[in-house]
Amino acid sequence: MNLSESILALIARIMPGYIGRLILVIVAAIMVLLSWTCSKEDETEAIACNAKLCIDLKVQMQIFEKYPESKSTCNTSDFKVIICNAAGETVRSYDKASDLPSEIELSPGDYYIVAYSGNPVTASFENPYYEGRSEIIILNANEFKTIQVNCTLANCAVAVVYSDYVKNNYSAYYTEIYAGTEKLIYDMNETRLGYCCLQPLRIKSTLTYTLPNGSKYNNVLEGTISAPEKGKLYEINIDTEITNGYSALNITLDESVEKQIVLLNDTTSTALRYGDLLITEIMYDPVALSDADGEWIELYNNSPKDINLLNLVLGNSTARHTISSDILLSPGEFFVLAKKDTAVDVQKYVYGSGISLTNTTGTVSISTYGSDGTDGMVIASLTYDNGASFPKAAGASLSLNPSCFDADKAKSGSSWCPGNVAYNTGDLGTPGFSNSICE
Repeated sequence: MNLSESILALIARIMPGYIGRLILVIVAAIMVLLSWTCSKEDETEAIACNAKLCIDLKVQMQIFEKYPESKSTCNTSDFKVIICNAAGETVRSYDKASDLPSEIELSPGDYYIVAYSGNPVTASFENPYYEGRSEIIILNANEFKTIQVNCTLANCAVAVVYSDYVKNNYSAYYTEIYAGTEKLIYDMNETRLGYCCLQPLRIKSTLTYTLPNGSKYNNVLEGTISAPEKGKLYEINIDTEITNGYSALNITLDESVEKQIVLLNDTTSTALRYGDLLITEIMYDPVALSDADGEWIELYNNSPKDINLLNLVLGNSTARHTISSDILLSPGEFFVLAKKDTAVDVQKYVYGSGISLTNTTGTVSISTYGSDGTDGMVIASLTYDNGASFPKAAGASLSLNPSCFDADKAKSGSSWCPGNVAYNTGDLGTPGFSNSICE
């Protein structure tokens, strides 16, 4: 029996009869009212202990600086917003950010917020997919917090740009971009951005040329983006010249000014393609000789045809050198470009002191001459570092594993190792000969 029941029983014993019953009713009513009031006070106190949250969605759209008309394709008011506790359980869910109240009341605890736009698709025009997730938020009792959720592009964007030469000299042209079983078609007038999921993309550009006699032939360029990254804009530049057989399919990554040319296969042109030559070995930090005397670069003919190095351009980030000798490389043949004649005792071409290889991080490339020696197509390139992702190689060449003689594999630091065979200077490497297997 609780206190209220005891009080009522006592009144009933002391004051029996009608008056007693009346008093009992009055006392009982007062007790009920007091109990209800206390309950409301407890509830009000509990509400006062809760925290309040305001969600601010932001979308990072830097890639659209070049394509401002595409900004209208993304509206944060349509984003879905989910609030989860630290265990990953959904606490609140809003189908549209426009449905978010200005304040969201939550019990004290740890939370995070997920926001995303629509559903990701394999390939589609003007359909960017954005997503974002906040850090863990600690909400204390009676606290008010505004949390900003930054949403970034979660698929990749693709654009196709045709050169003026293509526009003026080909009667018809179009480019197909395949993402799995889906594809986007960029015809002569298509300027929209396409969006693709993060899987290998295959590119095929068909250019139709009409001869004076009315007959037509197709020039087909093919390439791949083997590992597209989220939030990146890949601009595919289509250029070709009928008169000299030059063709190029360039993949430009908008976040940097450096062209990233991937696997190229021109099915009708005899022009050089990216990957026909490989840089398979470089000595950037000799010990037996000074850097000025001992630096060299090894090339490998990775194509099924003879390649003449004449007028190809050796370059790094600061200088270029045009090869001035007829040097014919057979398929599978190695050849050394050396800073000085003293660098190696094998057949070589001396490019001189104008180009130096840095001992930390650097890029070396071989390009076609182009119009003036600065705008040619990259055939081979290597960007290395000294220990971050590529191995350190002081007193030894940086050597490409023979099992990785492939343009894409050669980009990875795991495909390289220090040379381990002494050559004439006493440093380690295999200039002009087959590379040692990396162990």
